Amino acid sequence: MDGSAGCHAALGYAFDEAAVRGADLFALLAREATGQGLGRRPVLDAAEGREEHAVLAEQLAGWQEKYPDVTVRQYVVPGRPGPALLGYARHPSVHPQMIVIGGHGRGGLAGFLLGSTGHTLISQAPCPVVLARPDPPG
Repeated sequence: MDGSAGCHAALGYAFDEAAVRGADLFALLAREATGQGLGRRPVLDAAEGREEHAVLAEQLAGWQEKYPDVTVRQYVVPGRPGPALLGYARHPSVHPQMIVIGGHGRGGLAGFLLGSTGHTLISQAPCPVVLARPDPPG
């Protein structure tokens, strides 16, 4: 969830799929944390957490209005997006039907390449991974 065109494409795809499947949608925003928690695990401090939750809620607001029957659960987690999403998907209490991520929508040769998040998830996720790309301009 970074506000990019790829993010919007991923949200559209994820909401469509959740509606068709009658499934809940888990929206995760992962970002590097500045603090260190117990056991040296990075944590978001209170101010960072509030700011990121507000960003996430803002990005989801219009989609939740368009899909009122889809239950959305919002999570802000510390870390890089690939490992954070992978860790969440592998948690024993979570059984995702799929993971949807956004692509940057680059054209040409760069459009065929996966970023680090896509590569991590497609090669290691315990479920299907969908890379949603924005429609090309024009």
